[in-house]
Amino acid sequence: MKRAFATLVALLLVGSAAWAGEMTPSSKEQPGPPAMAPAQPAAPMATDVQGKIKTLDGSGKRVTLEDGTTLTIPDSLRAARGSLRKGAMVKATYEEKGGDKVVTSIEVVPQEKKPKS
Repeated sequence: MKRAFATLVALLLVGSAAWAGEMTPSSKEQPGPPAMAPAQPAAPMATDVQGKIKTLDGSGKRVTLEDGTTLTIPDSLRAARGSLRKGAMVKATYEEKGGDKVVTSIEVVPQEKKPKS
């Protein structure tokens, strides 16, 4: 009787192990870490610059400051172009786009008047 019981227990263990093996997904089917979304391109980084206008092209689309920085002023900032003059001190924010420094905002900074001596 003991031998029959031992055989029955052994068969149950072998059967349950086989059944458990069928229920476990293979390594191909096992879920891994979640797929990572592709990295988003970084937003253009805005840079501030301040300086005196050295040259201004005829169309008013390009301004070169005394330090050699050339700024491109887009059509969307047309109103700002009217106040830009050679020698004016400006403060601008720009983003690098296609190798150009494209202005996102620009303002003429009032220069302090030196008292006459």
